[in-house]
Amino acid sequence: MKKIILFAGLLFCSLINAQEVTVQSDGVEIEEGEVFTFNQLHTLSVPQEVKIKITNISESTLNIQMRIESITNNTEGQNVQFCLAGNCYFEIQEGTTVPGITGSTPNGYMPLASGASNDGNVDHFASGYAGDTTDEPVEYVIAVIKVDAEGNQIGDPLRTFTYKYDASAMSVDDFNSLQNMGIAVNNTVVKEQLNLNSAYNATMQVYAINGQLVKTAKIRTGAQSLDLSDLNAAVYIAKFTTEENKTAQIRIVKN
Repeated sequence: MKKIILFAGLLFCSLINAQEVTVQSDGVEIEEGEVFTFNQLHTLSVPQEVKIKITNISESTLNIQMRIESITNNTEGQNVQFCLAGNCYFEIQEGTTVPGITGSTPNGYMPLASGASNDGNVDHFASGYAGDTTDEPVEYVIAVIKVDAEGNQIGDPLRTFTYKYDASAMSVDDFNSLQNMGIAVNNTVVKEQLNLNSAYNATMQVYAINGQLVKTAKIRTGAQSLDLSDLNAAVYIAKFTTEENKTAQIRIVKN
């Protein structure tokens, strides 16, 4: 009976913790365990970021941090933006917490009064790193935690989510654009050949990430395989253009 009471008590405390804050990105609640997948790297001109707005819905002031729980395929933790309370890290490792100790956050956490929020248009996580192994995803697991005055964690994380960069992941828009053109690509990770099926004659242009055109191929109607064995292992942009001048592009990974 004591075990049942203890479990119920722990469950109650967990529910209370979860209800102390809301965590949103662009006005939409971030669900526990949610995975944000991007198929482009973060740049100033093309932001690929998860904005983070934390609102204290409890009746007391909370001390808030964000922490890196795990990193996959970025050994040095380089070329990221990990920002809270206007403080940013650009290199991280497992266990890194933000904000750091600064004039505005002298204890290394963000005090959040009841009903208050941080600036969700500024605080965010983003990655511009293609990975130690470029044909494998890069993942960062991030937790929002509550701490005491000495910076020690209180209870379980308030929210945990994952930022994932996967160059081979086709977005819904990419997929729909190609389908609307009558082109179906069967593999976006390529060892030697890109396999596709096209309803129309078209042209494919392959560009390196720096914008250099590295290959052009003609596409005929029907099922076919395009030889990409001469390309170096890297991430590329494949742009398709039909005879009616309709265009769409996807990212492919050559390994």
